[in-house]
Amino acid sequence: MKAIWRGQVIAASDRTLEVGGYRYFPRETVRMDLLRQAPKTQSDLACPHGVQFYDVVGDAAHSQRAAWS
Repeated sequence: MKAIWRGQVIAASDRTLEVGGYRYFPRETVRMDLLRQAPKTQSDLACPHGVQFYDVVGDAAHSQRAAWS
């Protein structure tokens, strides 16, 4: 499976995991150089699981909160 944004492969793996309707990639298969940590919101801080959202970054455009860990 691949995660593609504007023609760039953000993640690719044949070992993804589906949980609750979401597809997860192993961290080592994700192009972290194409992601940047998004600022945490109050609801993020209240999450008991310590979620971190990421924006996909590119040339002049980015996608807000497109990935999480």
